[in-house]
Amino acid sequence: MKNFEKVQRDFYAVAKPAMWLILVTGIIFILMYFKTLLQPLMIAAIIWYFIKLLQNMVSRIRIGKLAMPGWIQNILSAIIIFAILYLTVEMLVFNIQEIIAALPSYDFNFEELVSKAEPYIGSDLITGFKDKVPSVSELQPLLAGVLNSFTFTMGQIFVIIFYTAFMIFEDSMFARKMQIILSDSPKEIRERRVLKRISVSIRKYVVVKIYVSLLTAFLGMIVLLIFDVNYLFLWTFLLFVLNFIPYIGSFIATLLPAVFAAVQYGRFMEFVIVFSLIEAVQLLVANVIEPRMVGRTLNLSPLVVMVCLVFWGYVWGLLGMIIAVPVTSVLVIVMSQFKSTRDIAVLLSENGELDPIDA
Repeated sequence: MKNFEKVQRDFYAVAKPAMWLILVTGIIFILMYFKTLLQPLMIAAIIWYFIKLLQNMVSRIRIGKLAMPGWIQNILSAIIIFAILYLTVEMLVFNIQEIIAALPSYDFNFEELVSKAEPYIGSDLITGFKDKVPSVSELQPLLAGVLNSFTFTMGQIFVIIFYTAFMIFEDSMFARKMQIILSDSPKEIRERRVLKRISVSIRKYVVVKIYVSLLTAFLGMIVLLIFDVNYLFLWTFLLFVLNFIPYIGSFIATLLPAVFAAVQYGRFMEFVIVFSLIEAVQLLVANVIEPRMVGRTLNLSPLVVMVCLVFWGYVWGLLGMIIAVPVTSVLVIVMSQFKSTRDIAVLLSENGELDPIDA
């Protein structure tokens, strides 16, 4: 009997990690193989979430003591969000097309920059740089490919709208179903608390990131306006969107307009000044303003954040890097509520301090 129990324990000790490995491998396979199906669904979920956030703001509007009916709030919020998306896409496409057309005119300035750098870097390094880095005009096919892929993604807009409409329609039904499922028993009350904790954490993260990203983009736009850097909307949009990607995104959003400013004017000084000022804005907002607004919104280890960014970036590209942090936060919150996975949640957290398991 004791031998049987020992064999059983040994079997579970081996089977449990194997099951986790199979589960994780299966999830990765599904994410990569069904990417074209799942990405529009994820984009629709993000749009739906922004519609819900806007609806919460619209619901506070009163005409006397009267409030707008819920269905009007939904329609109005959806119209505003989709109008913003449409105008944003149109402006981005216009800016990218302008850059593609104007690239040959920047070739001379680029050559001037390379020539000015030669006395400081050395002719051998400059020769190697010229061999590996294309001229500015040769970037046209690359940007055209970006534009085509961007246009292809936007070509799925009808599918995204279809998904979003059904999510809005299902929203009220889903809330009613959850009330039926989650009764007043201790187990259901605990599950309700976990769901509420996840919802509050993600909402806090998204709202704070929107405000912080808008502030960063606005201050960065002022810097670019002062130095009259071309294609202002494109760089401002990148400052906003890439700010949702920790560490890497904000650096890239700072580097690109600074490099372009140097090529536009043919001088390194513009690069140094623009990069320094926008980076100062990024540091000010991230280290001073954001913590004062809400403190730490997500308890995640910086190493875990970087690994998740690399993983999701490899699986789903830019979209994956944007959703990496909130998705990981949800996993940590859920795993922290179960004894079997709490140790994993502690390892993924920043300081190991997690909310206690609800009784």
